[in-house]
Amino acid sequence: MTSRRSFSWPTGSSYSARTSGGGAQGRTERLAAAPRLRAPEFLQLVDQLHDIITGSELPDLPAGPAPREPGFLEPIPPVSAVEIVGLLELLATRGGQEDVFRIAVAGNKEFGHLIAVVKAAEMLNFVDTPKSTVILEALGKRFVQASAEDRKAIWRDQLLHALAVQGDPRCAAAPAQAPG
Repeated sequence: MTSRRSFSWPTGSSYSARTSGGGAQGRTERLAAAPRLRAPEFLQLVDQLHDIITGSELPDLPAGPAPREPGFLEPIPPVSAVEIVGLLELLATRGGQEDVFRIAVAGNKEFGHLIAVVKAAEMLNFVDTPKSTVILEALGKRFVQASAEDRKAIWRDQLLHALAVQGDPRCAAAPAQAPG
């Protein structure tokens, strides 16, 4: 069984295909040229889809404090310290900011795992993430420029700070603010 389908793009060009039977393994053949990928309407649609995807994965608005049960600690995502440091050093070489999708491609990382690395770096106050941009914060810049000993001290302070912000009683002596 063969059916014919046509679709008109907003630019006026059309795409026509013939689908052969075979269920999910049906074959689609291209019969006409695809629309120009530089058409303003097409680029606007791509931008709109990009905003929808990044808006749900990386919201620009800061999340309000969610009600938590007493004693609940939000875990830092299960990523290695080396991955977080690598992200910070990459951002430093790229002028302090980069699009998360470009980072995924540059590092050949799976997007979901990269989001976990970015989230961990954000929880430690090293980066900020408005929309799909990852921005190296002042503390992150200081960390990248620091010696190995100073990096250890900054890392320790940020872990204690992350726990103290969440109300962990083990961190009663932790500083009330991130060093900075």
